[in-house]
Amino acid sequence: MQLMTVKKQTSKAALPIDQAERVVAADRVSGSAVYSRTGNALGTVECLMIDKVGGKIAYAVVAIAAVGSECSRRQALPWSVLTYDPLMGGYFVNLDRKILENGPPLGPDETVEWNDQTWNRQLHEYYSVPHFWV
Repeated sequence: MQLMTVKKQTSKAALPIDQAERVVAADRVSGSAVYSRTGNALGTVECLMIDKVGGKIAYAVVAIAAVGSECSRRQALPWSVLTYDPLMGGYFVNLDRKILENGPPLGPDETVEWNDQTWNRQLHEYYSVPHFWV
């Protein structure tokens, strides 16, 4: 059996930004900035939770900086409430700040049962978004 050399083909034409960087490694999303819908910095993505069966991102755990303090809290946000903005290089949360501030926090040592359907339903209903498994 003879091995063939494959030549990498390059194109001088650049892809539009919406096509050039559509896929990213999950570890590169961790640490990405998260902004409010008005463009104010809210915090950073801490990690992503992926639905193993459906292959979709279910949640982003976001470390949200407290206003006027260095303390932060963690919240699980349904992935559908985040939108990537290539110009900002971060994710926007299209929610009113009060809704976000009153959202269910994750304690620093809290263990979340990510597969608990009651917890999942309550979280999605709070943020008024469809469930990720639908």
